[in-house]
Amino acid sequence: MSEASNADDGALGGLGRERAIILGGLMLGMLLGSIDQSIVSTALPTIVGDLGGSGSLSWIVTAYLITVSVTTPLYGKLSDLYGRSIVYEFSIAVFLIGSALSGLAGDIPVLDAHLSGMAQLAIFRAIQGVGAGGLIAMATTILGDIFSPRERGQYMSYMMLIFGASTVGGPLLGGWLTDNYTWRWIFYINIPIGLAAIAVIHAKLDLPVPGESHDIDYLGAGLLTAAVGSLMLVTSWGGSKYAWDSTQIYGLAAVSVVAAVLFVLQEIRASEPIFPVHLLKKRTIAGVDVLSFALGIGMLGGITYIPVFLQTVLGQSATNSGILLLPLVGGLMVTAALTGQLMTRLGRYKPFTALGAAVAAGGYYLLSTMGPSTTHLQSSAFMFVTGLGIGFVMPTLTVAVQNVVERKHLGVATTSVTFSRSLGSAIGVSVFGAILTNQLTDRITNAVTSGRLSPAAAKTLSDAGSNLSPKVLTLLPPPAVGVVKTALANSVDVLFLSGAAVLGVAFLVALILPSLDLGEEANVQMGPEGPIGDAPTETGADGGDGADGGGGLAAGPPDDGDDGGAGGSVPTPTRTVTPHVVQPEQTARVRLDVPDAVGRVLIRETAPGELPSLVDASPEPVRTVVAAGSIYAVWELDEPGDVSLTYEVRVPDATREGERLRFDGELVAGSGTAETAGRDVVPVVDDLFERILVQDDVTGQDVALAADLLERGQLSAAQFELVAEKWLGRDAVEPAQFLPAEN
Repeated sequence: MSEASNADDGALGGLGRERAIILGGLMLGMLLGSIDQSIVSTALPTIVGDLGGSGSLSWIVTAYLITVSVTTPLYGKLSDLYGRSIVYEFSIAVFLIGSALSGLAGDIPVLDAHLSGMAQLAIFRAIQGVGAGGLIAMATTILGDIFSPRERGQYMSYMMLIFGASTVGGPLLGGWLTDNYTWRWIFYINIPIGLAAIAVIHAKLDLPVPGESHDIDYLGAGLLTAAVGSLMLVTSWGGSKYAWDSTQIYGLAAVSVVAAVLFVLQEIRASEPIFPVHLLKKRTIAGVDVLSFALGIGMLGGITYIPVFLQTVLGQSATNSGILLLPLVGGLMVTAALTGQLMTRLGRYKPFTALGAAVAAGGYYLLSTMGPSTTHLQSSAFMFVTGLGIGFVMPTLTVAVQNVVERKHLGVATTSVTFSRSLGSAIGVSVFGAILTNQLTDRITNAVTSGRLSPAAAKTLSDAGSNLSPKVLTLLPPPAVGVVKTALANSVDVLFLSGAAVLGVAFLVALILPSLDLGEEANVQMGPEGPIGDAPTETGADGGDGADGGGGLAAGPPDDGDDGGAGGSVPTPTRTVTPHVVQPEQTARVRLDVPDAVGRVLIRETAPGELPSLVDASPEPVRTVVAAGSIYAVWELDEPGDVSLTYEVRVPDATREGERLRFDGELVAGSGTAETAGRDVVPVVDDLFERILVQDDVTGQDVALAADLLERGQLSAAQFELVAEKWLGRDAVEPAQFLPAEN
């Protein structure tokens, strides 16, 4: 495929009406999930004044964060088991119920006699979080169903634009609704948006649903809940409600560690694990989850502590965090949009991931150089650079993971990215807070010891605790203000320098990610009548389902009878495998074409690597089964016609260099027992393009590494074949036909 055609395929004009409407519904869900993380912040003082009970204030945030973090990975597994549409609609519905109840908190007579308004709001926010856990995760997972990996970059960038706009617009909207109407409307506003999203998804999104029954890993779900819930309480309470070295924090940390170990052991033995641990053997998934964790630290760490510096040290008057963070979010939106377009055009993601991690680390280093003399222009420039780096990385992570998993694992793989980012955010904010508190305490103590700060001023700061703000500085004598600002600036510098180190590690991880091309086929092709090309998979623990079972289809030719075709002749099928040369974790696509088939036709294909995934079958078979490494399809044809079967299989990461993949098959047709069988092989290489120089067609001189040309989109199809021939030392592998079985 030429670069021009690739660009055309990724253009918005080729989106199609069905997918455009579905994309709109997904973006509404993303809007709900992202704006709710920021819209509540500006209304918290008003809520406390209205409902009372300031001691329960932290639970409004903590309850929501815990249920979001716990349910996010569960939604991924449930969607893989029971289908995306129903799970996504369920998550929106629960979120809306929680939103409506949150808006009514303290105004429900039957509850008011037993619970305070703040306690009600905390409970309702927990319910809201149960739904929110699936909003962003399911939106990005469904995106992976209806768009090819190469297309996803472009549309994932639209999601990131919504996320960035929500970061700025959420606090503004929350403040406006609170000031002009009531704080309850920050929850009620979710209802029309959510209902619109449900209407679109229910009407237009009709993805294939697995047809087999499943055993839910309840024990694994319980252990995951205990591990994540305890960890979230550690990060929320540590250093605020309880000291970091308190018995409560140690106890919660121990529960989290023990539950996490037991969860891993349970997932290894479970037949239907919540998270298949073997997926972490893929370097791409393991590396991306580490990157996502680091990005969570960098993103929320900046959003949380940059305003502290700007308001308290530089004395900027804006109290809205969205306005203060506009340069950071602006940089993020610029590169997120650009990266999505370039991924679609070039079909690569690794260069943007590595570049973004490096730029973000550099941005954090620049932030660490700020001090009391830093100008507003300088701080804005440093934030903009940081945002540029984060924007390069954000659209690539989900796309990279979705590119290396089968559709049956798409949900859990996608939510692992969101889950890792959530954990990074929670842990990052707590660790950064501890760094800031410890650094500031040491510097204030040194200032008192050296006589630069009076004990009375230190007492004022101690009474303020962690709520150091411009208002607290007005209580200090003028000479003490400069000392405190310098101490705070130096403390924040250490915080940002720590963030730069974390993102530096992320850069090193990005460098060792496998460099894979993005696929160009969607898991589900959306047609005017709904999804096509991805039939339900009928498998069970024994490899089959129903009376025939997986093995029954392969047992032999069909019984003689009226359903059989005329005569005993068997058509000659043709198998085509692309590409001719594949790398570990890459997808090989196999197409089998059978001309002039009639009667009952059975095809069995056995592929190497992971369980094959059905892509298309034409005409529609009466039954398809995927079991025990094979794919089966049966047709009943009244009239002669052509039959085709297309499936994909991912090359295992452990495949050795130079190993050849073998595809075996069997065709049973007609009323007799005649059958054909054959094979096809595809060579596997590792880092093929890093070794070979491509010659200039005119001068005949070696000019560039094939890898460099491939990354720039300048390696033509003909040059690719030459590279393969040169490495193999033989003719390029051609598509093979089935050969008659030897008698």
